[in-house]
Amino acid sequence: MSARAAGVLLGLAVLVPRVVRLVHPDLWDEDSFALASARLLANGAEPYRDFDAPYVPAVEAALALLFRFFGSSVRVAEGATQALQGTTALLLGLAARRAFGWGAGIVAAAIYGCSQLVFRYHVFEHETLGALALAAAFLVCSKGPPAAPRRTLALGVCLAAALLAKASLLPSVLGVLAWRLLATRDARSTIRLALGAVLPLVLVCGFLAFRYGSEFWLQSVGLHLVKGSTGGFVDRARSVQREVDLSLAAGICGGIAALRSPRGSLSSLALLVGILEWASAFFLKTTLWAHNLIPLLVPASVLGAAAASRAARGRPTRGGTALGALFLALGANAARHARLVAVPGREAFYGFGFFPRAELDRIVREIRAACPPAQAVEGFSPLFGFAAGRDPGIAFAEFHPVLDDLRDAIAKVGIARAIRERSGRRFWKTSEDLFPRYADALAARALRGEVGVLVFEPDQAVAIAGALRERGVPLRLDPEPSPGPPEPRVYRVVRGP
Repeated sequence: MSARAAGVLLGLAVLVPRVVRLVHPDLWDEDSFALASARLLANGAEPYRDFDAPYVPAVEAALALLFRFFGSSVRVAEGATQALQGTTALLLGLAARRAFGWGAGIVAAAIYGCSQLVFRYHVFEHETLGALALAAAFLVCSKGPPAAPRRTLALGVCLAAALLAKASLLPSVLGVLAWRLLATRDARSTIRLALGAVLPLVLVCGFLAFRYGSEFWLQSVGLHLVKGSTGGFVDRARSVQREVDLSLAAGICGGIAALRSPRGSLSSLALLVGILEWASAFFLKTTLWAHNLIPLLVPASVLGAAAASRAARGRPTRGGTALGALFLALGANAARHARLVAVPGREAFYGFGFFPRAELDRIVREIRAACPPAQAVEGFSPLFGFAAGRDPGIAFAEFHPVLDDLRDAIAKVGIARAIRERSGRRFWKTSEDLFPRYADALAARALRGEVGVLVFEPDQAVAIAGALRERGVPLRLDPEPSPGPPEPRVYRVVRGP
């Protein structure tokens, strides 16, 4: 295959999945609270003071900058995310090409770009930028640990960017550092690299702590200690098993094939990073969500491409046949879980979304007609208000009650006891138990006339309106909720009986 033809194929492997996702008529609505946060930042609001920020908002700040130039919209956020995902696939393709040849590079780009996780998180996710930074680190290390000062500096920048995107990528960063130490046996330079990778995050956290005081630590650290878990080891294993698609399956098989990779090779780097990310997912995370697995796609793409390249060049062996059988078994598992029930009554196939764009457009038109720009929109998803250019009624409603409860407990019994008494909780059960605190916060805004519209399913709207009335908010909904299918509807909040 000529270099020109291989380059064209690599370009197609990068671009085609992204174009397909952009033109697909459905979108996946998840973590849209971060979109609302980015819009608030773009409009001059401050994190930790004006709205809750459970993470260092570096990615939201970058998105807010785009919103300032191009406007706040789902398409702008999605376009930026697709650009990040496409660039990640390209970097992985170039890294695999340098290490294993053009064929492996094309396969690596396709493995990453065609993952159901990449199709699913197409609008926004912190790990998307983290994966890009990690892929760039893999490219820098594709021929072995960088020795030249400029390349070492570039590696440090990549690792620092990964941590700024989301601190939970620390296992991947440690994997790169451990790989470099094992390959070079140079502890001093590896420590310098580690300090350079961590220093930007430390400086950002120091600035935020100086500016926002205890609220920074409460929201970015305390929250994650008390928000509750999504289950133990068995629950996590089941969750991961449902999310293993063909891309992660290729990575698993490629990882087994790479167990004897030479020290300092790209395969050994991918293997070590992959192992640490898997271990973190199973043993360290209190809450495990599908997007937490996105960083695994980076080593999975390299390992799967390397294994495919070796299989294409060599003769069949017993080990290769066994790995092929394992891949087919994992592929059968992926097929079983390709159709997901994203929310009751709505399904998504292989991460291609469950909410029609046309339906979102209808809801946006109704919100704009019923809610003045100065009033907020509260819904079971922040996406509705964001798409309509309105602020959320309760920013980060998922965590606001948890933080409110924690603040009260710290004032009464101190921080250590407050956190200790709230450890060991379950995430969803905690959200249900703390609903009254959410209703209190929403009622306070409604009493001030700051909430213009509710966007809920009929039964939910009845429950929310009832909770507000119980808290002394004189209101009625227009139209009055009536029984019907579990679909989001727009209800104007009318003050008075």
